[in-house]
Amino acid sequence: AFWKDDWQKAFLFDTRDSAKGSYRAKFNFATQEVHYLDKKGEEQAAIPGELSAVIFMKKEDSTKIESVFRINIDEVKRNATCKKCFIQELNQGNTQLLKITQRQVITEDSLFGTQKKYYFNDKVEYFIQTGDQYSRLKRLTKDIFFSYIPGKTAYDTWIREKGLKFNKESDYLIFLDHYNA
Repeated sequence: AFWKDDWQKAFLFDTRDSAKGSYRAKFNFATQEVHYLDKKGEEQAAIPGELSAVIFMKKEDSTKIESVFRINIDEVKRNATCKKCFIQELNQGNTQLLKITQRQVITEDSLFGTQKKYYFNDKVEYFIQTGDQYSRLKRLTKDIFFSYIPGKTAYDTWIREKGLKFNKESDYLIFLDHYNA
């Protein structure tokens, strides 16, 4: 159910965008809750509606941001199917790829109906932010993505050199890191 299985250093922010502190935390996609270790080392879950943002730091370098989860982007919330879900900023910079992940438990009967199988399935929505403009992507495809990127043709040679196929999320993030630089 969790975004990452390991506890990571994270900064929690309340609804007034004031820092609540630094904690070891995990994000639960199934419940849309942030679990954290309190000062005694006991696991706690933040009360829904208590947080506006969580900034997870990279495990290998705790001075660099790995991902930001926010719930207070009104324009995204208006166009998203999940109104209470956190929005993950997949990269930093002027142009950002945003993602909403709803992890749901799916139940299936076995072939002869003797056992039930349970597994997680992700429902994902993508948005792109350029400055103050937010746009929902129907799907994360190369054509749809680049329709929101001004001056894309200037990067065609660089994309070929890097061998980006845009068939996985990481290709889009590699491009955006270069594009924002």
